[in-house]
Amino acid sequence: MKLSELQTIDQNIIKFLSEHRGIERAVKGKILAQALDIDFRTLQSRIEYLHKQGCAIGSIDNGYFIPTNEDERRAGIIKKQR
Repeated sequence: MKLSELQTIDQNIIKFLSEHRGIERAVKGKILAQALDIDFRTLQSRIEYLHKQGCAIGSIDNGYFIPTNEDERRAGIIKKQR
């Protein structure tokens, strides 16, 4: 799926997270939601939707990030599954 085919809110999430590549640059969900001027629950549901669309968004205690390698991808998936 192309970025332009996504809803504006989803495009904004991906654009914001593109500045947070790598697990060490994870951004807290509440900070991300505030930056995008959306509710935290809305953010969670949109990220879940993006996961289903195949977007690589990692999730750890420190927040959300774009994985830069296989180890980070696995770490983000394992945390999400717990």
